[in-house]
Amino acid sequence: MNDKLEVQTKLVDLLVQYDGSLPYGTRKRFAKEYNISANTLKQWLVDIRHGPRDGSRDWSIIIIKLLGGCCAMCGAPDRLHIHHITPLAEGGPHGFENLQILCKPCHRLQHAILRKRQYAAWLNSLLRNPQ
Repeated sequence: MNDKLEVQTKLVDLLVQYDGSLPYGTRKRFAKEYNISANTLKQWLVDIRHGPRDGSRDWSIIIIKLLGGCCAMCGAPDRLHIHHITPLAEGGPHGFENLQILCKPCHRLQHAILRKRQYAAWLNSLLRNPQ
């Protein structure tokens, strides 16, 4: 684990401890203790809540930890993926509120269910509007 990732992980631990919102004084002490700028800390907090702008894979580990570190469906602690509850293609946000942690088998199952729903919606639209 690199130094940046270790610091980001400690930040997530603090967020969990404070239920997702760090008091100003705590932010200031954290930035000073880990020698990071206030702007960097602010950007990390935005990335945690809304998804990283640079597509950084480091945040996957942090988001998984923040969301409990196990599959939301079966509780498995490994082979974890980040799943968008409302797909990005359907206008779902990339933010924290639209993310769910799933193990690989449950993630596949969720996407199979989604494909069936999309197919059913397409079929219903054809039946309602025959050409």
